[in-house]
Amino acid sequence: MLSYDNRSAQPLQYIACLFFLLGTFSIASLTGFNYFGIFGAFIGAFLITEINVNKQYIAFSILLSLSLQNLIIGIFGHLGNQFESLVILTQVPFLFLFFTYSFLILKRKIFFSKLTICIGLLLLTVLFAATEGGGLSNMVLQVRNLTTFYFAFEVGRYSLDSPLLLKKFIRMFLILAIVMFLSGIVLLIGGFQLYSYIGIRNVYFAKGLSNEGITGMPGRFTTDIFNIPIVRMGSLYFEPVTLSYFFSAAFVCSYIIKWTKSIVLSVTMTLLMGVAILLTGGKGGMLVLASVLISTLFFKIFSSKFIHFRMISSFWLAAFLSFLIIGVFSNFYGQEYAGPSAAHFDTISQTWTTIVQKPFGHGLAQGGFDQTDASFSDMESTGAESALMSFGYQLGIQGLIALFLCFYEMTKMTISNYFDKEHLVLGFIPFALFAVSLFQLNTYTPQAIVPFMFIAGSLAGFDSRNKERRSI
Repeated sequence: MLSYDNRSAQPLQYIACLFFLLGTFSIASLTGFNYFGIFGAFIGAFLITEINVNKQYIAFSILLSLSLQNLIIGIFGHLGNQFESLVILTQVPFLFLFFTYSFLILKRKIFFSKLTICIGLLLLTVLFAATEGGGLSNMVLQVRNLTTFYFAFEVGRYSLDSPLLLKKFIRMFLILAIVMFLSGIVLLIGGFQLYSYIGIRNVYFAKGLSNEGITGMPGRFTTDIFNIPIVRMGSLYFEPVTLSYFFSAAFVCSYIIKWTKSIVLSVTMTLLMGVAILLTGGKGGMLVLASVLISTLFFKIFSSKFIHFRMISSFWLAAFLSFLIIGVFSNFYGQEYAGPSAAHFDTISQTWTTIVQKPFGHGLAQGGFDQTDASFSDMESTGAESALMSFGYQLGIQGLIALFLCFYEMTKMTISNYFDKEHLVLGFIPFALFAVSLFQLNTYTPQAIVPFMFIAGSLAGFDSRNKERRSI
């Protein structure tokens, strides 16, 4: 489906690089020698940025490592009877992303952007909050979640810097999405017995949940939507919540971008991704998708020849109205149908009260996500079920402002270089993620946010000097 141009290395060089990355990861999971996995991520990042390969393979390699992360940890950890050593290995795909970004900077293949200033301000608030921080491992985890979007955005800006490269990446992404969907169906049918064969207990031990996946499926594999109970699909992610973001990004790609000339294939893929999202039961991915689609609809109306607003005015107005609709709907859903999800909505009001009481923050890695001995009401008042509120509780109002500036700058970058409305509507992604993180705790985790950031970063990398560029 994809062809190599004259500048590309032989496919064997890329395949060897990928096998080295995943192979060292697998051996580390099997033997418990976790530093071997970190070494593999470092060398893999060096190789993938050094060989003369089509650039979209850089982004796809990172996406593939994230998709296979828990499968590798589960299968090989189960075979090697490993548990404690697997905790660090959950960070291997993130480290691969970080090392890739670092090598691209060091090799002067990408340069710092205005977004770097914003992430610098965010990191200053992190350093300030670290003076009252919690445990080191939890602080590192929070820093990871606060920087993943930046590294992914910048890698996407480099590796997918043209409409052609973006479309090639999307085709690869959608093939992977089909594999994830089919695997998810098989695991959904097989249930706990099949999951146990591929190491679900090892995976959740590595996630810090040592009591889950031992005698049955973890509770997060069930939920209800509009009071209808469902069993959720986790697929190779082993995690329905973050899997919903994966399929949400795949739906956006399939629906918005003209990645194929076949209308039948495009419609079929979009419908499959829609079914996949529903099977995950992940409200976060659903909300991001709804926000992007509603924004796109309003944008097309406002920029049509009948209303004829300026492009930039249409964009911001559409974004504002979509977030307003999502907010009103979420509030209605929370009051009438939330069920197990009610905690997400209670957290918003309760945590905001505690933020106002101490506006400069309570300290990095402090809050509900780590209060194992705290009451549930205490956890709700410290950001237990909301990523945005959790960061606000930890970093203070200045941290929330810095985080907002990051997503605002990403949005500006995505709409500064565009070729047509088809690509411009992808600029709604950053703000959609920022808004949805108010209702979800997992939005900023690598498996959830990286696919979206690659797409948004791609748009920011489109060559502004290209003759096809239109002025906003």
